[in-house]
Amino acid sequence: MVKQQFEYGAQIEAHGLVPILEPEVLIKTPDKVGAEKMLLAELHKDLNALPDMSRVMLKLTLPEVPDFYRPLVDHPRVLRVVA
Repeated sequence: MVKQQFEYGAQIEAHGLVPILEPEVLIKTPDKVGAEKMLLAELHKDLNALPDMSRVMLKLTLPEVPDFYRPLVDHPRVLRVVA
């Protein structure tokens, strides 16, 4: 799902726009914390692979652990993180 979001994001960026990626975790996921850990790892991997000048916004489900997505907020290729 994350890879697909970044592929769509590249198409949007090619038109001069900032993509808003929405790889959300369902609120009722049985292992929501585990899913959030996997999501964070995949997002980090794909963000680090973006060209230096690329920027994205992320729309994420509120995490179970406060400030869990702080590394994404602080990432140089992320303009905004919204819930």
